[in-house]
Amino acid sequence: MLKSYDAGWELHKRFYESIHKFLNNGANIILVENSEGSNEKDFIGFIQKGGLKYVKTIHPALNDIAEALYINIKGLDLNFGISKVIKNIPYSIYRLAFLIGLRTYEPAIKNVSFYSKFYFILSRYS
Repeated sequence: MLKSYDAGWELHKRFYESIHKFLNNGANIILVENSEGSNEKDFIGFIQKGGLKYVKTIHPALNDIAEALYINIKGLDLNFGISKVIKNIPYSIYRLAFLIGLRTYEPAIKNVSFYSKFYFILSRYS
């Protein structure tokens, strides 16, 4: 969808071309991207042209996704249903339940599928 809003990646190009003005040496930049419309190769040239160094691409592991969902649910202002239960259990128990439920619980499967399409591009200004 971003491609339709950022035709030709113009927004990304302008960001990488100008961000160095706001950074100290050694500063890191992490952008969240979506693998359904891009990959890191789309951005490495923009990063380098902007005077930054491409460091690496980070793809979330299953544990990262489980933790992100847990943080998300704990931040919701809901006090009923599954969110009420999850808000009151320790992360270790949630993680175990998540991994067990991942095999059978359709919302867990959909959430993992949704979150696994995102990746992070780490670049550095030096």
